[in-house]
Amino acid sequence: MNRSPIQWFLTIAGLSGIASIFLSFTWCVSPFEAVFDKHFWFLGAPSLLSVVISASLIRWNLTGRSSLLEQIITYLIGLSMMAVVIRAYFAMLQDSSEVMPHIFSASSLIAGIFLVVRNHRIGKFRNLSPIMLMQTAYLGNGIFCLIGFWRSWEIGAYFGLATVIVYAAQMVWISCQKKTISVVKPQEL
Repeated sequence: MNRSPIQWFLTIAGLSGIASIFLSFTWCVSPFEAVFDKHFWFLGAPSLLSVVISASLIRWNLTGRSSLLEQIITYLIGLSMMAVVIRAYFAMLQDSSEVMPHIFSASSLIAGIFLVVRNHRIGKFRNLSPIMLMQTAYLGNGIFCLIGFWRSWEIGAYFGLATVIVYAAQMVWISCQKKTISVVKPQEL
């Protein structure tokens, strides 16, 4: 199925999220390594979403559809990671006096949820709403970690930043694709 070059570009650029999983983000720790840390697993787990997001978007770009089961599974993955991100907010709020990561991250979650609901209600690409929900969870965690650890960024953080930008652009692009409405011919007088 032919998809927009913009959609393909954003999908391919979003593959940077997969690389960011294995690259050192901060303090010589990658998100993949953080997943196995009993104290900070909740900061690394949402970055694993980039694998599912990329696979789902490539499938959608090639076929133009996703089954009901796929949509349900991606909604559940997105909601569970959203819960992990919110848990991270509360866990890190107790250990930190910085509130800026919380404010910007929570704002991105609220905006993302708004875009997901809006797209599901009136969007041309409704079956991308579950993918957008996963991107929202990734954005919330990504922004939280990028702002929270900005003083000690390593190469993985730059790949994570690229992924956050790509996912945000993709969500906006999808949200701007409204349903095509047939034009009503005006009556001649």
